[in-house]
Amino acid sequence: MNAVPVRVGGGVPVGRFESSCLTGAAACATTLLVAATWVAAVGAAPPGVFFEPNVRVTDGSTPFLFQVEPYVAVDPANRLFVGWKEADTADGPGIRVGFARSFDGGLSWSPNVLMDRLYRFQTDPWLALDELGRLYYARLEFSESLFQSQGVAVSRSDDAGATWGPVADADDLRLAFVDKSSIVSDGDGRLYVGYAFVAGGRTVTGGIRVSRSTDSGVSWSSVAISDAATNAIGAVLAAGAGGIVHAAWWDATSGDVFVDRSVDGGITWGADVRINRMPGSARASSSNPHAQPLPTIVATPRGALFVGWAEGSGSDLDIVVARSDDGGTTWGIPVRVNDDASAREQWQPAFAVGPDGTLHLAWLDNRTGAYNVFYATSRDGRRWSANVRVTDAETPSAFQRPGDYLGLATGGDGTAYVVWTDGRNGDLDIFFSRSPPSSGTSGTATTSLAQVPPTRRSERGRSG
Repeated sequence: MNAVPVRVGGGVPVGRFESSCLTGAAACATTLLVAATWVAAVGAAPPGVFFEPNVRVTDGSTPFLFQVEPYVAVDPANRLFVGWKEADTADGPGIRVGFARSFDGGLSWSPNVLMDRLYRFQTDPWLALDELGRLYYARLEFSESLFQSQGVAVSRSDDAGATWGPVADADDLRLAFVDKSSIVSDGDGRLYVGYAFVAGGRTVTGGIRVSRSTDSGVSWSSVAISDAATNAIGAVLAAGAGGIVHAAWWDATSGDVFVDRSVDGGITWGADVRINRMPGSARASSSNPHAQPLPTIVATPRGALFVGWAEGSGSDLDIVVARSDDGGTTWGIPVRVNDDASAREQWQPAFAVGPDGTLHLAWLDNRTGAYNVFYATSRDGRRWSANVRVTDAETPSAFQRPGDYLGLATGGDGTAYVVWTDGRNGDLDIFFSRSPPSSGTSGTATTSLAQVPPTRRSERGRSG
């Protein structure tokens, strides 16, 4: 792996507790660089920004008690789609994956359905929309034997999630453990799926692969993109027109966050670039091993690239963001987004870009001693608004693993939509909230009040 060439151009590293650091004293700056404590210039929240009362998405109709790890997508008509994992235990593996949709801005949700399957078990859902408005649902699937009959499955809907076509196998590994898949469209006729793989068994040696499809998800080809065998996980993707696609992931062994880029539609990839400032500074929490620095990545219409992740020391994890203005070759200094001084974990960041280029970021936050979702915005990724609480009830910290990620999307009118794993009712459910443009974000609200037709369930896939 290549050491990152760093361009100093982001936020300024300052201390949370030592005000003398603000003077720029060299000794203080050096100490803070070693500690990898990064703080962005945090301002006031945009006037009037608020999130509406939380709405439960999951309806309790499935035979599983715990629903975790949601992802949300919104189409140009502001129709919302959410996928999540169904499990028997709060921190255990997935059994199935579920789906619901809303045509009234998230005020009400369709009956929950379970997705078709190739193999017995499902986990790690992710959604994407292509340039024609077709909806794709990616997830991991596996049989009783983790290292056989297992891989990334993708379904496509041509009617806004009412029905789903056949399930496609998006990876080309037959004897491997795969983990943490994601899917993205470049809006130019290509789809990409990223995932971690361990060939031959679940060990600490593996890497990141990306599969690509040029026929709307019918067939897929795959290539390894990480430069060396690593304990890589959490591959996320950002893609745009012209075949440019970016990947980011976390290496649990080295404690680093890496990025890579393809400029030919995912056929070939460049050298991996580490973007955390200090080698090994991106580690899981010392008090909660489930609080991990899995990254999020987004590109703006003007070409700027941003990656967010959790970083800190011990159990004090902060959300940090780095910016690149040259396609991911060099990166500015990471800046801190959360504005608390609790010395507790913040993790599970999720990015979205608004129609005016505003960056939206949501994350899971333990600043109160219980879990909430917080949110902030930025115009440039260097200066962030004051944090706004999304949740109107807390999740007890006894749930050490309320999933591994949450979901955030922005509509064409500037509305921010957030979904997350929520434990307010004693189990884990998927909840939703939105911040409409009238609450301080840009754009004009145009919420549709159309009724949601029921989603029809099909079980064409093989069951175990």
